[in-house]
Amino acid sequence: MRVSRVAFVCWLLVLSLGAAERLKEAQLKAAFVFNGAKFVEWPSDSFANPADPLVMCVLGKGGVEEELRLATGRRVSTHSMIVRRISDAQDAAGCHILFVNESVGRRWLSLEKIKETGILTVGETDEFISQGGAINLRLEGNNVRIQVNLEAAHRARLEMSSKLLGLSEVVRK
Repeated sequence: MRVSRVAFVCWLLVLSLGAAERLKEAQLKAAFVFNGAKFVEWPSDSFANPADPLVMCVLGKGGVEEELRLATGRRVSTHSMIVRRISDAQDAAGCHILFVNESVGRRWLSLEKIKETGILTVGETDEFISQGGAINLRLEGNNVRIQVNLEAAHRARLEMSSKLLGLSEVVRK
């Protein structure tokens, strides 16, 4: 998994040099989801061929979806990103990333069967990690903090780069 060093340094700057004060919370979270995807390796059976799109699904309503839509068509490795809204957790088949808005609450927990399907679950509530989510984006002051549940990621057959883990708080359930 190769990621240009320039992209990584730019991403670090957005997260660490006070850019949070200039950007809205939704913009920061969307930037993380898009850029963070570059540091995740999906199982080989997740894509039929290298040109298949990376499908980002959004469950629930919130500002992050609008910001994510701005990344439609941008590339993550060899995959062009598309964004889809789903209204129910059962519609997550075919998603590579599932962003769960805080408006969803505990409804996403009905997704027991996706935990081993190669879907990266990303949320934004204090309980998301303890509920089995892989990544949680938590607002702390003017900064977005990244929490990673390695157990959930491994269960979903996802590999996370040490670069991503180095920026994250690794939470053990």
